[in-house]
Amino acid sequence: MKRNITILSIFLILITIGTTLAGAYLMFFQGRSEGDNIVLEWKTATEESVQNFAIERKAINSHDFTTLSYISPKGNNSLYTYTDENVYKATSDIYYYRLAIYEKNNPTPSHSSEISVTHNPSDVRRTWGSIKAMFR
Repeated sequence: MKRNITILSIFLILITIGTTLAGAYLMFFQGRSEGDNIVLEWKTATEESVQNFAIERKAINSHDFTTLSYISPKGNNSLYTYTDENVYKATSDIYYYRLAIYEKNNPTPSHSSEISVTHNPSDVRRTWGSIKAMFR
């Protein structure tokens, strides 16, 4: 019984270490395609020394992430939502997102795990996006 408790304690510590990023404990980070946009949501349990969050995105055929926006921390137990309105609306595509978490007094961010979101604009939007692309 004592050995099982020790193994369980070690396992819980490893889970906590794996989800604690730069003073922020992320409870979840997820995304979904919604109409023309992609909506990202994340929740923190603690935000001890967080200066800001940066939302980063890359397309399936890209090697580098680009920063979309910076979000100021709200405090412990906060829910965040970000709407990416700049995804390509003419075709279905896969986008990868991650959070860069900047700490006070540390210029190098920690990163969350990457999530992938398949963007499926409606047929009407896809057609309109194709028409607009012809005139660019």
